[in-house]
Amino acid sequence: MFKRIMPFIVIVGCSVLAHTQGECHYILRGRVCDEITKQPLPFAAVLVKEIAVSCLTDENGFFEIKNLCRQSYTLEFSHVECQKHVEKVNIEGNTEGVFSLQHDDKLLEKVVVTEKRIALEATQTQSSVKNEDLERTKGQVLGDVLKSIAGVTTLNTGSTISKPVVQGLHSDRVLLFNNGVRQEGQQWGLDHAPEIDPFIADQISVVKGAASVKYGVGAIGGVILVEPRALRDTVGVGGEVNLVGFSNGRVGVFSSMIEGKNPLFAWRLQGTAKKSGNLTTPQYLLANTGVEELNGSASLGFKVKNARFEVFYSHFYSKIGIFKESHIGNLTDLKTAIERGRPYNEAAFSYDIGRPAQMVNHDILKLKTTMPTGDAGRLSITAFYQYDLREEFDAHRPGGKIPVGFDRAEIAFQMPSLGARADWEHRPLSNWHGGGGFEGLFQDNNTFAGGLIPSYRQKTAGGYWTERWRKFPNPLEFEAGARYDVRQLDVDSNRFGNQNRTYNFANVSGSVGAIYHLGAKGKLTFNVGTAWRSPNVNELFSNGVHHGTASF
Repeated sequence: MFKRIMPFIVIVGCSVLAHTQGECHYILRGRVCDEITKQPLPFAAVLVKEIAVSCLTDENGFFEIKNLCRQSYTLEFSHVECQKHVEKVNIEGNTEGVFSLQHDDKLLEKVVVTEKRIALEATQTQSSVKNEDLERTKGQVLGDVLKSIAGVTTLNTGSTISKPVVQGLHSDRVLLFNNGVRQEGQQWGLDHAPEIDPFIADQISVVKGAASVKYGVGAIGGVILVEPRALRDTVGVGGEVNLVGFSNGRVGVFSSMIEGKNPLFAWRLQGTAKKSGNLTTPQYLLANTGVEELNGSASLGFKVKNARFEVFYSHFYSKIGIFKESHIGNLTDLKTAIERGRPYNEAAFSYDIGRPAQMVNHDILKLKTTMPTGDAGRLSITAFYQYDLREEFDAHRPGGKIPVGFDRAEIAFQMPSLGARADWEHRPLSNWHGGGGFEGLFQDNNTFAGGLIPSYRQKTAGGYWTERWRKFPNPLEFEAGARYDVRQLDVDSNRFGNQNRTYNFANVSGSVGAIYHLGAKGKLTFNVGTAWRSPNVNELFSNGVHHGTASF
């Protein structure tokens, strides 16, 4: 009986096998996307468990698996930024589908790079002072920290005030960005040092040349970016303490930072205190050259659905003594002081600060949110408020009266600034990367003591667009951008017979750049740009004695 049915079993078995093999020609095509943002996930791994066949998605998130049979398969999806996802798929013919992965907020403790990332490098010259270099300069002012960068020097007023000079330009010709916010203060004077605590920074970068397309009006000499490190992204608490001392002036600096993260939000608190006394030369001490600083900042970051929010606040306070004998009343006294070769009244060491002096308070409040705009790209909106108060105290008052303390400043400037910025970056389109933005700024400067410059109000608005082309492995990258800005300046009437004056300025900025990669041998970089700035109030209307520099 068995011998009779054996040929039949073999024939039926071969027929079933042939039929099965004949149906293993189906194709599964799919796309892997982020569950929240719906953005494609390039280079995600797709594994068919039953047959141990795997592949990677392309740069647009697509994949294709051939030679599948008519049956059910278990697919396992994985990506470095997402949680693993397992899904059953029934193959009845050629099949297509979209598969979503959930974003994973866990920090990767270690990443091994096996292929080079296609980076979008800057076409403009950019240099940075990072962690190790910042460690060596802790306790110094911002201008001195940047001196290690080629093309950057410092402009010193005496021994206590230092401001950066980029390729020969300084003050309002160089923009300062503190944690993504354009620093707005009284920066036009030679003795007006930036109101920034370098301890807040994890990296300080200098973008040289005409960088106004992205950063705004006035970036003729370049842009200085003071960038704190990102908020902690692992659950826990950490911090650091820095103690710095200098022998000249018996300077003591204390700075500390504590940060943490829980499942709801991440946070950071930071503070710095500095105290310096009279500085000394090889032969004598310089009276009234002490410095006091008390600075602090707080940051908070959290996520709501697919939007990220950041709140940042910082306060900067500085009291700077000015060498008394630098205030000269006339040319005869100046000639006598030079011939004498040393101060008339030599001082003993002291931490006390008297007149003449400067006192500065600067506050920044920043709110920022970042969110996806569907499949189109990503939008960032930043709003900020700044308050800058600068007071300058002369060595004596009009009429020859000698002041007792710091009860009244001879010159005082109070300037609140309110601004907002929106930046949109579109997803890569046919090898093009880019986006644009818009920003607006309102300032109200009140000169409530002295008359060196008049009170004024300034309104600024501008928009920009940039695009970058890169097609790998083509060695050429190309970048172009343009910007248009308008500024209105309203000057108070007290200088012009009770008649206000209004000035309007507008202009276009542009930049074109390219990079040609020479492989391991290096690269060639080309950039040409144009920038502009409107005249400042002090350039148009300053009139009187500037006590900080004892000059008219």
